[in-house]
Amino acid sequence: MAWGARRESQGRLDEARRLGRRGGFVASAGAVAFGAASPGLASSASALLGGAIALLGGLAGKPRPAWWIATLVLAVAAVLRCYTSGPP
Repeated sequence: MAWGARRESQGRLDEARRLGRRGGFVASAGAVAFGAASPGLASSASALLGGAIALLGGLAGKPRPAWWIATLVLAVAAVLRCYTSGPP
C-alpha cells in the first residue's frame, strides 16, 4: 500500500489504485492470520481492525490516507502481542 501511496502522490492514479487494492487484500489476509495467532483479545482485535482499515483502503483504491493508519494499528497489535505473551 505504501508503494501505491507513492504512485498516487506522483499522479499515477491507475497504478496507485491497482497497488492499493492488492496491498489492502494482502495486508488484511496477514492481519487475520496474525489476529488468529494472537493470545490476547486486545491484540487480536487490534490486528483485525488494522486489517479492516487496509481492506477498506484497498477497496476504495485510496492507499495514501489508509496505509499509515493501518500500519500504526498493526504496530499496536504487535506491541500488545509482545506485552501480553509474557516472558519467554
